[in-house]
Amino acid sequence: LAGKTIGLFWNGKNGGQYGLSRTKENLQRLYPDIRFVDYIGAHGAVMRRATPEQHDQMAEECDLVIGATAD
Repeated sequence: LAGKTIGLFWNGKNGGQYGLSRTKENLQRLYPDIRFVDYIGAHGAVMRRATPEQHDQMAEECDLVIGATAD
């Protein structure tokens, strides 16, 4: 993962942001030159979904996307 760009996708459910934050912190310790881009779904209220355009954007901008949901 050294030098890669990682997308962090959150669907807005409570607690998911903490899992993504911890994941980011731990990966940064292992790979200091890693880059992160945060995403949240554009559709929905509590449980947000990514649009097809967001899928395309994530695929273009990231080498890997990690998604999180929680309650």
